[in-house]
Amino acid sequence: MRLFNQRKVGKGDPVKYLRGINWQDLGKQSATEVKNIVKGLRDSLDDMSTSWHYDLLLPDAA
Repeated sequence: MRLFNQRKVGKGDPVKYLRGINWQDLGKQSATEVKNIVKGLRDSLDDMSTSWHYDLLLPDAA
């Protein structure tokens, strides 16, 4: 029953909505977020590789 009540919520023109989105700005924001995530991962891996715990876990041959 709840599904039928929410059908009226989706009124509007989807094409007009999609054309109104600033795709370049959205792409720039997404690229910035991905860069921040990759930088965080890289920094974490760098910290792990320089940690003394890392030396204890891996054999000398690694």
